[in-house]
Amino acid sequence: MGLIGIAMPVFNTPFTVLLQQKIEGDFLGRVFGVLGMISSSMMPLGMLLFGPVSDFVKIEWLLIGTGFLLFVESFFMLGSKALIEAGKPILKPGQ
Repeated sequence: MGLIGIAMPVFNTPFTVLLQQKIEGDFLGRVFGVLGMISSSMMPLGMLLFGPVSDFVKIEWLLIGTGFLLFVESFFMLGSKALIEAGKPILKPGQ
């Protein structure tokens, strides 16, 4: 299993749980539908961008570079007070 195979569940599981906790049940289908649409539309855009770039830069270096940028971005996200606040559990009355 590659690094992507490990990284996707590590991100997707908490993200999905957070959405299910924070969004009203009546809107969950709509939200997941929009997220699916966005993720599906990003694949062709990525191909349009990285296809021509791969003619000039080796694929290995593109993967290393984009992986590094995602790694750096994660440190900025760790410092985001809004994301930390959003990740706190919702306490229901009586807990």
